[in-house]
Amino acid sequence: MRISNEKVYLLEVNTRFGDSESEAMFPRISENLYDIIMDFACGIHINKTIQHDSNVCLAISIVTSTAGSVKKNQKIERDGWSFNTEVCRMPIRLTTDYLSEKVTIYWGNASNNQSGTIITGCGRVAHIVGIGKSLEVARERTYSSIPAIEFDGIRWRSDIGAS
Repeated sequence: MRISNEKVYLLEVNTRFGDSESEAMFPRISENLYDIIMDFACGIHINKTIQHDSNVCLAISIVTSTAGSVKKNQKIERDGWSFNTEVCRMPIRLTTDYLSEKVTIYWGNASNNQSGTIITGCGRVAHIVGIGKSLEVARERTYSSIPAIEFDGIRWRSDIGAS
């Protein structure tokens, strides 16, 4: 926050950079966001519009669920996310054949176990972000990439970007 001439200026930054709203923004920025954030953090006055392209991004959260509550790979609607620990540390199978060059996976609550296998944490495991010239293209790229990530109890919302 900066106060100047009795006006308050606020730039909200998700410091974790873990929410899908932030991750859907990053692919569109065409300049060095780190430099802008560091200038702001150091109190340097910023009087500019951040340059970005006209593409559309759409992000889907890939989350864990209670193992007995859903069938494997079942889509869910707007019923909230489960954070039951019985589905933590599930092995993740990653198949990059499903990924478009216009799709990025941002890993959230995932890690490697002692043998080097990628495993889930609880809650939001990853975000898949597709980019395109329209919402329909970005949505198609994102949803068609979901099969790239597999683990027992995987869940995602099926209504993101729908009309």
